[in-house]
Amino acid sequence: MIRQLFSLAALAALFPLSATAQIRYHDIVPDTTLGPGTMAGAVSSFTFYGAVGGNLQLMWSDVPGVGALAHPGIEVLCGAGGLPEKLNNGADISAALGCWYENTLKPLSQAGAGNWLSDADNKYLGFRIKAAGGARYGWVRMSVANSGTVTCTVKDWAYQETLNQAIKAGQTSNTTGISLVSNKEGVRLALEGRSLRVYHPDAGQRYGLTLLSLQGTVLLRQQIRAEDQVALPQLAAGVYLLHLDSPQGRAYFKLMLP
Repeated sequence: MIRQLFSLAALAALFPLSATAQIRYHDIVPDTTLGPGTMAGAVSSFTFYGAVGGNLQLMWSDVPGVGALAHPGIEVLCGAGGLPEKLNNGADISAALGCWYENTLKPLSQAGAGNWLSDADNKYLGFRIKAAGGARYGWVRMSVANSGTVTCTVKDWAYQETLNQAIKAGQTSNTTGISLVSNKEGVRLALEGRSLRVYHPDAGQRYGLTLLSLQGTVLLRQQIRAEDQVALPQLAAGVYLLHLDSPQGRAYFKLMLP
């Protein structure tokens, strides 16, 4: 079964970031898992279409295994053995890296081959979209599980709109590290070092702030007002979820800490 998550025509509707943002970010809701089909030879895939052309497919088949197929126009970052590289949060994705491939299906984890055989939870696959004069760099975050049956869960992705601009794995904004998943009533957040500040046209607006891990563990919960500065707890670098509750509803954010 082929899963095409969006078309190029729908791009503008997917990104409610400010007009000055130079990174296109999309949170895949719900996460898409590639895994066993219902018959021999079944294949499931996630397909990402680039801004100019080409596409990147993450494919599962009953070999069993998962691989990354980069069609002409998009190249995948490769590492050991020329296979798709497994990146940690914050890793650099740029023209300084020398190993890329396209128009080939290569295993992430398959029959003992690949760089995603272990320690592959919430890791990043780097890619670049070729264009006249250079390339646009991006990432896909996913988890590859190898217990019994191999599966691949695709979670979100982003790429730099600016030609030849580096991006870090997990980076969703050039300015704050805050990505907007769902917004209500004009809320804006700014990440200032290891503190958060909430902005709203009504400076007296009260909010209930909840910070969670990606697994749903509550790490911080407190009442705040708009324009308050909130000190974050000592957290490891990574991606976190943030809820802001008000009488008007709940706003959802993703927070990336370098």
